[in-house]
Amino acid sequence: LTVSEEKKQQFLKLKFIELLDCFDQITLNPEVKDIFTFLKEQGYKIAMVSNARKVYIEKIIEELGVSGLVDIFVGNDFGLKTKPHPDMYNFVIDYFNASPRNCVIFEDSCIGLEAAQRSLANVIQINTNCDLSLELVKAIHEKQHSFSYYSEDGRNVE
Repeated sequence: LTVSEEKKQQFLKLKFIELLDCFDQITLNPEVKDIFTFLKEQGYKIAMVSNARKVYIEKIIEELGVSGLVDIFVGNDFGLKTKPHPDMYNFVIDYFNASPRNCVIFEDSCIGLEAAQRSLANVIQINTNCDLSLELVKAIHEKQHSFSYYSEDGRNVE
């Protein structure tokens, strides 16, 4: 069975409309804006990486009120292998000229966890949106802050 590109696009458009119709039923973590603001104040870069299309990611970020705090969005329409492959995460790590050991990935899906772990970054599993809190992020910041930071080419970037 072969599906034309036009039919695929029609399906994706209908899926997006359905997502928007259901969006008000999604429970968003009320601390996300505080978390992102704290991270930006500390000088961190923030990326959103999803197997969803970039337009979905942007809609969610807009609803969370943090669109100005995210440095890069990477979706499944970015031209990279999607999760469980680590390519999307590796792209972001390279984009920021960072070392995986200086990156923390918060991930909530099984295939996302596999991708994150394969990127060799530090991975925090989030089971529900309530697992991510400002208190947790501050604790991770304090732990990370006690290490030296190096770019991928080995230069100290502190």
